[in-house]
Amino acid sequence: MRKLAVTVLAACLAVFSLAAQQASREQYLERYNLLASKMGADGAGIETVLNKWAADYPEDVDMLLGKFYYYLSKSRSTAVEPRDADRYLGAPPVLTLKDSLDNPVNYFQVNNYDDELFGKSAKAVDSAIELNPQRLDLGSTR
Repeated sequence: MRKLAVTVLAACLAVFSLAAQQASREQYLERYNLLASKMGADGAGIETVLNKWAADYPEDVDMLLGKFYYYLSKSRSTAVEPRDADRYLGAPPVLTLKDSLDNPVNYFQVNNYDDELFGKSAKAVDSAIELNPQRLDLGSTR
């Protein structure tokens, strides 16, 4: 009987200590901002912080904005592609080479987006807008 009481007491203390160690929203925001400033929006450790933050505070607008920036940054890739123009989307070419007939070929930097990750970023910002439609920085048109 004594072993059972000690085991139950130890389990209760473990649960209470874990609950006491839960980080506050401000602590998560501070960790996220520190990592994002050092590593970028999709840097190492960002996803871990966002996942823990989402588990503890699933309706936190700042966490949803962090997910938006994370997935948007993850979805973006760049490539250099040839185009038959002097400018592409208002930008000059990053490189101009001659082809076999000595004609100039302009190469431009082009951004491409992964549809699945871009969709996750859109879903995150949509959730943030639903939670706080009055915040102007979320881009709500309501």
